[in-house]
Amino acid sequence: MRSYGWGCVAGLIGILASALGCASTSRVADNVTTGQLSQKNKSVALMKVGSVDPSCVTASVLLGRRDGAVFQPARQIDVAGFKAPVAPLVSEVELDPGEYHVIGYSCAAPNGKQVAVTSQVNGVYRSSLAHFQIGAGEILNVGYLQMHAGRVRRNLLSRSVPMRLSVTDWPLDEIERFRKQRPQLFDQMKVRLMTVPNGPSEEERQENCEELARLVAAGKVQTLPASCARTARKA
Repeated sequence: MRSYGWGCVAGLIGILASALGCASTSRVADNVTTGQLSQKNKSVALMKVGSVDPSCVTASVLLGRRDGAVFQPARQIDVAGFKAPVAPLVSEVELDPGEYHVIGYSCAAPNGKQVAVTSQVNGVYRSSLAHFQIGAGEILNVGYLQMHAGRVRRNLLSRSVPMRLSVTDWPLDEIERFRKQRPQLFDQMKVRLMTVPNGPSEEERQENCEELARLVAAGKVQTLPASCARTARKA
């Protein structure tokens, strides 16, 4: 199932864009375990990140922590290799337990074109684009973060462009690829999707799943989404 929210594109956000030219996908140690993380009071978040523009080859997501009415930058995670068929498109980051907010996103193309989404206003991050909660010892898949622009211009320095955010489960091919590339992380992984402000509530998602299940039974929809199937198994 999907969660949706809205943001704005801004041009050349320094804290994100400066690292994109030489970014590599964020990774944690191959042998990390939930037991080790619990002992250190740490956690690992796994996030698949999409490209807002077909020409982008790298992307960065800025995570923040709430500080009163605003958000303070905490960690940047990177994904590289959108054009490479075997490159990992899931970022891995070790975090302190707690609540984290997506407060910025940026992607870059080889020709220097950059697209950024940010909640920053006058140097202050005032809103959350999406958020998740993670506990000590967890290896948590927080979903597939995608940005959808109505239009993308090469010169974004002086204009803002409407941007829709969505969070979904990873596609099946990505799940299989991650299982093969990172088997130890995959075996310990839990799934709890990020929440997007103004997205559907948990009750609304459940109602959507129930309606989709009825449509599948009636032969009107071929496949129940993975998130709905997971909810049905838990029940």
